[in-house]
Amino acid sequence: MDDALFAPLFFTAMGWEFSVQGVKQYILQYTGYTMLIGGVIALIGIYISGFKLRYLTNKIKQKIRSK
Repeated sequence: MDDALFAPLFFTAMGWEFSVQGVKQYILQYTGYTMLIGGVIALIGIYISGFKLRYLTNKIKQKIRSK
């Protein structure tokens, strides 16, 4: 898999995993923090993927133009 696509997917998966763990272990007082961290990681992943997609589409457009 391409690195550009793997990184954001990894971050998003990590974020959701944190959130799920937070929900599962609601007995702990840190649940809010865990979910918050998970949400932030997921958002970072989505944010990065937006940049990567824009970068990839620009590269593709440049290749089409150069032909």
